[in-house]
Amino acid sequence: MITAEHIKPIVIEALHTTENFLVDIKVNPGNRIIVLLDNINGLAIDECVRVSKFIEGTLDREIEDFELQVSSPGLESPFKVIEQYTKSIGKQVEVTTIENQKIIGKLIETDANSIAIEETNKNKKEASQKKIVIIRNQIKQTKRIISFKF
Repeated sequence: MITAEHIKPIVIEALHTTENFLVDIKVNPGNRIIVLLDNINGLAIDECVRVSKFIEGTLDREIEDFELQVSSPGLESPFKVIEQYTKSIGKQVEVTTIENQKIIGKLIETDANSIAIEETNKNKKEASQKKIVIIRNQIKQTKRIISFKF
């Protein structure tokens, strides 16, 4: 059976000359391989095709058959890697802590150990902002909030 550990170095090799980054690899029963990629500036479909062809050219279908899907994780998917946080600086996010506390605000900083959210509290008289720093190992999930307000 093909494993994510077997696929990862192949994907890394395919990405080594680009600004794209690996978000996740899943291998489901029946060797259904799902590779999720992203880019700070947005992922082009041509890049998904290029990486897919590279993986297919590296794996041998004579040894083991597989199904392959290479795509971006999607706008509302939870973050899995630090690059997704970096890409979302200045954007609205919803962070769920391991204590199930939800924090909604603008992502303003990120590093290997923590993130900072600017939370806006609106009351009838005025709005105020508060900076909240969250240690990364205290984060259960972070998602980008998509708004279609004009």
